[in-house]
Amino acid sequence: MEVGKSVVLVTGATGCVGSRTVVELLRASAARVVLLVRGASQADACDRMNRVLRYWSLDPEVPELAERIRVVRGDILEPELGLEPGEREALARELTHIVHCATDIKLNLPLDQAREVSVGGTRNAVALARRCQANGQFRGFSFLSTLEVAGDYRGVIYEEFLTEYRRGFLNTYEQTKAEAEEYLREQHAQGLPVTVFRTSMVVGDSETGKTTRFGSFYYLLADMLLDPPSRLMPGSDRFVIDTVPVDFLARVIVRLYDEPSAVGAVYHPMAGAERAINLTDFVARAPAHLPHDVRTRPARFISPALVRGVLRAVRPLTSGALRRSVDRQLLFLEFFFVSWQFDTARLRAVIEPEGLEIPRLLDYLPALCHYYLAQRTGRGGIPRELAVTTKAER
Repeated sequence: MEVGKSVVLVTGATGCVGSRTVVELLRASAARVVLLVRGASQADACDRMNRVLRYWSLDPEVPELAERIRVVRGDILEPELGLEPGEREALARELTHIVHCATDIKLNLPLDQAREVSVGGTRNAVALARRCQANGQFRGFSFLSTLEVAGDYRGVIYEEFLTEYRRGFLNTYEQTKAEAEEYLREQHAQGLPVTVFRTSMVVGDSETGKTTRFGSFYYLLADMLLDPPSRLMPGSDRFVIDTVPVDFLARVIVRLYDEPSAVGAVYHPMAGAERAINLTDFVARAPAHLPHDVRTRPARFISPALVRGVLRAVRPLTSGALRRSVDRQLLFLEFFFVSWQFDTARLRAVIEPEGLEIPRLLDYLPALCHYYLAQRTGRGGIPRELAVTTKAER
């Protein structure tokens, strides 16, 4: 609910979640949006953003929309977000909210580089939020987090900050996202109005299948169901597939970004324990949910522990590109040995009375699959429709 006129800065505005959230803000609210976009020039930043909005079937040059959209060139990694002093001071006087979606989802970045994005970028965004607070009009800082902050924790993860959860981390991405969450918890204790959205694997639009990038779920879809590189693949029913369509996630963010009761809260926009599906069931049931013209070649599963043992044994004998390939496979194999269960009670208590339900993967799988098969430019990558976004959604 909007308690007053909103002026919302969105970081990561050309990324999948950021851009779809912008579209939802423009369609479902009266907010004005300020979009932080990297670019060689202001014109380049505007061009990149406009192409993404058109991809989502939104014309940024329609007068009633154009007056609500403002692109500012900057970068979350730069001090003061790379904004010109005059621009920064103007935003400090008018912004009511910041929705911080910018990220880099590489799992294996060196720790200092991962911290620069996840923690450093968040600190830079918070610095602007504090300037806005000093001017009296700021109402909310929304942060896009990830289920991976749970690390190797075994048990139910509730919609709360995880300070008391004893866990280790499987990669630098989840470690530094967890550090960013802890930083924001501290900032909230010091008066910053923070809301955290901890998501699972973000996939395309539940109706059209559209996405700006084919990420981890699409590798899984190809390797386990559509085009496995081998008929024998590591897998087990312990591996849980938890996805969230980007349109649903955007609706949740827009529903709660200006909700006073959401300040200080953590939400889980994801399938959750009740609606997630394990890998074995997915491979067995998914073909029946796809049209007959979609050809499937389900993989046969072998023990992930066996595959991990073999890779660990041969790793010392490898070097160069082969070593990097083995390391990537070992990195992803670790996810077969985690046991996550995410509670979604807080989110459901907000959205279900309004008729908004968490969607099930098999219900929107046909849309995802058709769009992926029509658009993929190889194994993963950017859809043919949109050759504009970058790997890092900054």
